[in-house]
Amino acid sequence: MRHIEGSEYLVTAKVTRVLEDDSGWVIDAGILMYRYGKPPEGIEPGCWVSGKFYVSIDAFDYFERLSRYHAAPPLIYDWDVTKIELETTPIIEKGRMRTRDRSRRAWREVDDTKARSGAFAEEFLLHCTRLESTPRR
Repeated sequence: MRHIEGSEYLVTAKVTRVLEDDSGWVIDAGILMYRYGKPPEGIEPGCWVSGKFYVSIDAFDYFERLSRYHAAPPLIYDWDVTKIELETTPIIEKGRMRTRDRSRRAWREVDDTKARSGAFAEEFLLHCTRLESTPRR
């Protein structure tokens, strides 16, 4: 994995699992990661994928869906969070649409991930070091 910016990474990884009902798939890029939903055509265990990935933490999705499958791998890792940044990139409004002005991307260090404005989906960037423990479900 190579960090681009924010939550975006260039990733080359091996596909380790595709759930029987095509509801999700798992890759190994040094840590196991999953994508909920049907995988692209031709994706199967053992093949390699490469591209730009948006990496995020979504424990709810894992707890509520994937972890309930008997074949689901353990994907909960222990981390030491060394810094938290809140995205402060200006918001552009185009009619009823709102988006971030990616040409002016900015971050500010904060002490926690509590929601602040409530007006727009906030994105946090976690600077972490993985601890030497076995992943769990």
